[in-house]
Amino acid sequence: MPKVKIEVVIGSKSDFGQMEDGLALLKRARDADEAEVHCHVISCHRNLKKLMQYAHDLPNDVIVIAGAGMAAALPGVLKTMLNEEGKSHIPVIGVAFKGKTKKDNLAARLSIECLPGQPVHLKPNGKAHYGPKGFADACRSALYDEFIPMEPPTDKPALFDLPIP
Repeated sequence: MPKVKIEVVIGSKSDFGQMEDGLALLKRARDADEAEVHCHVISCHRNLKKLMQYAHDLPNDVIVIAGAGMAAALPGVLKTMLNEEGKSHIPVIGVAFKGKTKKDNLAARLSIECLPGQPVHLKPNGKAHYGPKGFADACRSALYDEFIPMEPPTDKPALFDLPIP
């Protein structure tokens, strides 16, 4: 069996505190020569050009786990960039990290769960992977699940200079 290639992309170093169990699982798989794992911190709000370059350079045979807190835009933005690069077949598993307030937590989950067309892989119940347990579950999914390639999204044209009624 070929090694599974997993890319972990998070929006902030502060997210590492919720990744301990999942990273331990990935490390065991790497040490057993079952997986190749790379981990990156690339904020889609602060490092947009670097994220675009990352999507451009990403190999075709990887599974991405993308996690963020609060607005949790990273999984959806990264998937959009992969689509633009002709890499819509690359699965992106969305993880919402816990925040300091209930509002932060709700925003993180809904930012992933409510993406138009659901381009990011969710749990089987249609919910985002959430918090430390959710990140560990996403790591298990990346290691052991099979991902059916998603169809590229249908184009929705941008409209400029519309008349004001």
